Amino acid sequence: MSEELAGSCVSSISGAIRAWSDVVGSGYVLSKRADFADYERATFATANRVLAVVRPRDRGEVQACMRVAQEWRVPVYPVSGGKNWGLGSRVPSKDGCAILDLGRLNRILDFNEELSYMTVQPGVSFAQVSEYLRVRGSQHYLCVTGGPPEGSLIGNALERGDGLGPYGERSLHCCAFEV
Repeated sequence: MSEELAGSCVSSISGAIRAWSDVVGSGYVLSKRADFADYERATFATANRVLAVVRPRDRGEVQACMRVAQEWRVPVYPVSGGKNWGLGSRVPSKDGCAILDLGRLNRILDFNEELSYMTVQPGVSFAQVSEYLRVRGSQHYLCVTGGPPEGSLIGNALERGDGLGPYGERSLHCCAFEV
């Protein structure tokens, strides 16, 4: 990387970090090299590095974070929670990205037992949904996955994660994504 380009990247990420801190609060922006270990670890060989991690809590903050990224020209790699180990990880697909960690968006917004649907935010995990259905005495259940209980429903569906039974191909049974 040329010195001019490296200097440009540093000033861009520094400006973006300041702006993201204004949006989500400084406690939800990780900017130190030591903070990135979990975000740069994968089940496959990779040397890609993270520039920053931003953890918004709602749709408005996500939108504001994306405006900041666009203004400062910082590439963003979104993750739903980063726990879908096996088929994915939190490591960006290219070097020099900021992670937009959507794990704080972890609410179940709607559930209809009769029509068999649930509306979730991207950070909702399999464990959360399983507990939600159990507490309500639902007739519905989640089939097992090849990933951990902390894995995201949305992340698993988008990565075409493991599933068994007639609804195991989760990507075919999802709709109305807000992107």
